[in-house]
Amino acid sequence: MSLDLGSLEILGAASVGQPGQRRFCLYVQSRRGSAIIWMEKEQLNRLSLTLDQVLAQLTEGQVLRTEAQAGGPPAPAGLPSDFLSAPEYDLRSSQMGLTYDERDESFTFTVTPVEIILEDTT
Repeated sequence: MSLDLGSLEILGAASVGQPGQRRFCLYVQSRRGSAIIWMEKEQLNRLSLTLDQVLAQLTEGQVLRTEAQAGGPPAPAGLPSDFLSAPEYDLRSSQMGLTYDERDESFTFTVTPVEIILEDTT
């Protein structure tokens, strides 16, 4: 299975469920489709740290952050209210990769779903 959603319009992270039984995911949407990518908490944390490091290197430490905001963070513009219940693709991540193309100034995020790993071992 190969899926290329192209340039993303929406990218976010979410947790679903009660503490101790939470599931973690990335949600993505582009003009080509939408997907939920389920992953372990550690995978999401590592991805976040890697993005922070790369952005700090690219901006020579000038990455801007919102430390606190009255009323909580705003909801991303255009995020469908039923996004978590109606993505076109629903994947569980086994492996992830992140590359940066200096020429295009863009990131490429790749995910190998668990289903593909299981098919290769049978």
